[in-house]
Amino acid sequence: LETEDITDIMCYSTFHIDCEPWCQSNAVLIGDAAHAYGPLTAKMANLAINDAHSLAELLNHRAKLNLSQEQILNEWEKIQRPKFEVTKIRTLRHLQLYMPSMRAIIRFLWKYFPNFTLKYFQSIFAYDYEVQSCVLKGTSSLGITGIMGITIADPLFAYAKRCINDAVYYIGFGIFAIFLLQQFLAF
Repeated sequence: LETEDITDIMCYSTFHIDCEPWCQSNAVLIGDAAHAYGPLTAKMANLAINDAHSLAELLNHRAKLNLSQEQILNEWEKIQRPKFEVTKIRTLRHLQLYMPSMRAIIRFLWKYFPNFTLKYFQSIFAYDYEVQSCVLKGTSSLGITGIMGITIADPLFAYAKRCINDAVYYIGFGIFAIFLLQQFLAF
C-alpha cells in the first residue's frame, strides 16, 4: 500500500452563504439558497432536508398554533437558524483540521494523545437535529433550539469545558482520597 503526502491541497478554503433574513411574509429560502458552508460534510444537505421538514410541520399545524403565515415563517427561522450556526462552526472546526499549519499538530496529537484526539474528532459531529418535537415545542430541552445533545455550539469550547470538568472531578476525587487516607492513618 502506497501513501501520498498531499501538501498543496487547499480544501480548507471554502465559501459561506448566510442570507438575512431567510423569510418574508410570503416567501422563504431553504437549504443552500438560505445558508451554505462548503461541500466538506453532508450536514448542510441534512439541514436542507430538515429546513423543508420543519417548515412543512409548522405550516401543517398553523391552525392549531393560531399564527399567521408570516408569524409561522418567522418562527421557522428562529428554530432553524441556531441549527445552521452550530453546523457552520462545527464545519469550520473540521476544515481547520486540514489546514497545512495544523497538520504537524494533528500528527503530534494522534501520536501522543490518541484518545484525546479521537474524542475531539467525535465531538465535532456528535449531534443531530430534532425533527418533529422542536417544531411544536419551540425549544429543545438540551440547550440550542432543535438540536439534540448540543449545549455549546463550538466544539473547541465544549471539549475544553469537558476537559476542565474532568480535571476538576479527578482533582476533587484525589483531594477526597487524600483526606480519607489521612483520616484512616490518624486512627
